[in-house]
Amino acid sequence: MISDKKKEQKPVEFPDDIYQSIINDIRDTIVEIDLKGKFTYVSPQSYHMFGYKPQEVVGKSGFQFIHPEDVLSVMNLMKTVIKDQKHVSYEYRAKHKNGGYVYVSAKGGTINREGKINLIAVIRDISENKIAEAKLKDSERQYRTIIESMGDPIHVVNEDLRIILRNNALNDWLKDFNINMNIIGGKIADTFPFLPENVINDYHKVFETGKTLVTEECIKLNENEIYTEVRKIPIINEGKVIQVLTVVKNITDKKIAEIKLKKSEKEYRNIIENTKDAIVIVDFEGKLLYVSPQLSQMLKGREISKNSRFFRFIHKEDVNKLISFYKTVLNEKTFLEKPVEFRILPKNGDYIWFSSSSKNYYDDNGNVIGFISTLKDITDKKLAEQKLKESEQKYRLITEVSNDLIRVLNDKFEVEYVNESSLKNLLGYTRQEILGRNSIFLNHPDDYTKVRRFMLKLFKNGENIHNTSVQHKNGSWMWYENKAKMFTDEKGNQKYLYISRDVTERIKTEKALKESEQKYRLITENSNDLIRVLSEDFKIEFLNEKAHQQVLGYTRDDLIGDYDTKLFTPEDYPKLRRFMLELFKHKEEIHVSRMRHKKGYYLWFEVKTKMFKDEQGKTKYLFISRDITERRQTEIALMESEEKYRNLYKNSPNAVVLTDKNGVILDVNSSAEKILGYGKSELKGRNYIEFNMANPNQITAIKKMFKQVLKGVKPKHIELQIKKKNGNMIWILFQSSMVKLNNEIIVECIAQDITDKKKAENLIIEENKRLLELNKMKTELISRVSHELKTPITSIFGGTQILLEVYKDQTCSEALEFIELINRGGKRLKVLIENLLDASRIESEKLRLNLQKENIVNVIKNCVSDNRYIANKRNMIVELNMPEIVSIEIDKMRIEQVITNLLSNAIKNTPKKGIIKITLEEKSADVYFKIEDNGIGLTKKEMETLFLKFGKIERYGQKMDVDIEGSGLGLYISKEIIDMHGGHIWVESAGRNMGSTFYFKLFNNMNGTTS
Repeated sequence: MISDKKKEQKPVEFPDDIYQSIINDIRDTIVEIDLKGKFTYVSPQSYHMFGYKPQEVVGKSGFQFIHPEDVLSVMNLMKTVIKDQKHVSYEYRAKHKNGGYVYVSAKGGTINREGKINLIAVIRDISENKIAEAKLKDSERQYRTIIESMGDPIHVVNEDLRIILRNNALNDWLKDFNINMNIIGGKIADTFPFLPENVINDYHKVFETGKTLVTEECIKLNENEIYTEVRKIPIINEGKVIQVLTVVKNITDKKIAEIKLKKSEKEYRNIIENTKDAIVIVDFEGKLLYVSPQLSQMLKGREISKNSRFFRFIHKEDVNKLISFYKTVLNEKTFLEKPVEFRILPKNGDYIWFSSSSKNYYDDNGNVIGFISTLKDITDKKLAEQKLKESEQKYRLITEVSNDLIRVLNDKFEVEYVNESSLKNLLGYTRQEILGRNSIFLNHPDDYTKVRRFMLKLFKNGENIHNTSVQHKNGSWMWYENKAKMFTDEKGNQKYLYISRDVTERIKTEKALKESEQKYRLITENSNDLIRVLSEDFKIEFLNEKAHQQVLGYTRDDLIGDYDTKLFTPEDYPKLRRFMLELFKHKEEIHVSRMRHKKGYYLWFEVKTKMFKDEQGKTKYLFISRDITERRQTEIALMESEEKYRNLYKNSPNAVVLTDKNGVILDVNSSAEKILGYGKSELKGRNYIEFNMANPNQITAIKKMFKQVLKGVKPKHIELQIKKKNGNMIWILFQSSMVKLNNEIIVECIAQDITDKKKAENLIIEENKRLLELNKMKTELISRVSHELKTPITSIFGGTQILLEVYKDQTCSEALEFIELINRGGKRLKVLIENLLDASRIESEKLRLNLQKENIVNVIKNCVSDNRYIANKRNMIVELNMPEIVSIEIDKMRIEQVITNLLSNAIKNTPKKGIIKITLEEKSADVYFKIEDNGIGLTKKEMETLFLKFGKIERYGQKMDVDIEGSGLGLYISKEIIDMHGGHIWVESAGRNMGSTFYFKLFNNMNGTTS
């Protein structure tokens, strides 16, 4: 019958607020992408997962937030989703705003929105397990050693309250009570039957709350009463208590002493309880004639004896005030009810404030001989007054820096006070523009009726809250949540306090969420979490069938209408009842429990539950369950591998030394013994400084590294030369890091023997020195040879120039050809020698600039004029695009050298009838020079070597109609000259036969830059 009833049921339709609650409570990020790859929607969870707010990424391409290595695979999956119209799951690395990457898994498919196909996906951060594993690996190495080193009896229990670890101190303690058994694996109640009944509940409480619990327990064993202080400490991994560490301290002697003390204190309690104010009698000379014992108690044990001077105990700032008070008492001859306040220094701590009421003190003959005063401790009152004053200052400061708009209205609803900074930031008004005006002018006219109803309710209840539209000074309207409260000021006047918060974005969000029912349904169905909604009687009304079927094997018909307990084991029912009690109390709760798969086995889930009211006011329960089975299995596997990681520590080829924060050695591995030459027994318990392995400078460096480590800074490794036990010196690469275990700080030092590496480095350093000397000799040789060649080459070039210009008509044609050949060769040698000399000056830093203000336009025109003959000879066109005047501080001769070099290169590397364009632009503080040709162009490889020394490009045998001769020094020298001017030179080319464009940039103001 039940089966038939289920078949007749129809899926329950839920209002938008349920889906809104679901989307707000799941921790995954929801994204929607159009077919161009751009985000059209991103859920708020993206900020916590990736550091980006939704508005920062919506409209941008999703591929720019994916690791470059993962983009192609994600694009292919998206194509599959669009083509096959199916849902897929995949993993990739997503970019975080801090520059790093987050491992995520995504699951989703297509959605038809108003006839337009988009993609929607649920994204989950899967970095958590990896982080948990890394943290566990770091801590487990130290875990057992610390427990064994503690002197108090210790044991650790798991969630089943079984003992999984104990130290030797616990064994010794149990032997004193004739308990000789292996307690590992046993339950607490079975192993220690003599414990009080509430101990088991205490353990459950620690597992549930995650807070340390300290209790005192009385154990009756062998006719003896033993008092213990038991500290139950939760061991938390990823926000969940997985074990509880128990530390037992024997306090029997202390407890017996306390019981005896309590018995003795009863005899004096009545006297202490009736003690009130202190009484003192002071004569005219300030000497104390009587002091009651209560004063010593008030002064924390400071004894003020009879016959001592009273005023020497008074604060020096209060002495004159007290003397003036006594004079008034003497003149009035009556008891002064208005007391005087002053300070007395106690035995320990700050001054204590007293209030004193006094009257004249008479002797037996009726003569006034002093004053009798009643002293009352008013320190708490004075401190309260001071705190009140500080509180008033604090709240005024809070008001002024609050992000909310705070106003105080009088009984005519006129603004008397407003926090100006918030007023200006939120609404654009100044204080003067709003003070004294009726606050209703800020409200939208359509809201006036609503505001009046709000005020009537405020008059009735004394406080009220509502949302209303408020106009900004610029005319725009914004939504504000207004909290109002009536109060009466010190003069009895009726006032109104208004606190207004900008909720414009929230209102817009709520409106958008209500319009997105289809999206929430799709998100729910594609969520990896199990989502269920239960009725008031805990029957399942709604579930995301796809997730339940994939994770637990159940369909909607298997569960709809059944009690939720169908999924749990009866053993967990008590735990579930406790969880539900907490849920009723706090309205939302998180816990971990098992759920049964349809095939009979159990999986572990982290369950987030929330109570809410539906539109009919009925109580509902939202359950969102995340499968954490794999994580728990990983944690168990990692815990079981403790010995394996200990072996890795012992067998590491590097020396590992563990010290406390003061440098005292706690442990070393075998490699440390081998590298340092000392045995473990010689090292443990001693400070590393005692061994004199390092010199004072190195000790200082190590101490500096220790300070950085203890401050949480990760220092760089350093190289040290240390002395082994046998006196041999070795080199080590030293680094350290800090490990926090509970409240103990451990410094891990790792040393790698790099002696062989240092020997090799020293050989390289010596070889480099020799090569530098050879390079220096080479440079000096080039400079010397160039200078020696310059004079004869100048003579040859000058002589042939005279023959060609003066005696050309007197020379036969055959001889003239040889003279021209000699002239061309001499000219090339002259240029080469000048370039070699400039290169030598650059290397030796002897090249100097002569900076002056010049019109660089004229410099360029002169260079073009000098090369016009060569350009005309090759039938080339040189176009100039320049302003008339561009004044700039340059070395005219050197800039001419650069421009001539670039122009001659363009002419040489452009076939005949080519076009060369020269452009000069002045942009604010910069001057840009550009020369472009339509010549043979440059490859990427050629551009990489173009500005290097002797970076000549060889083009022999390529049958190009260009001039291939040159030394490869021209562009190198040009670059150095531009660099010395503080500028920048570069080249661009699309490739072979695509032409080239050379650029250089200079600054109008070099700010005193010289070579």
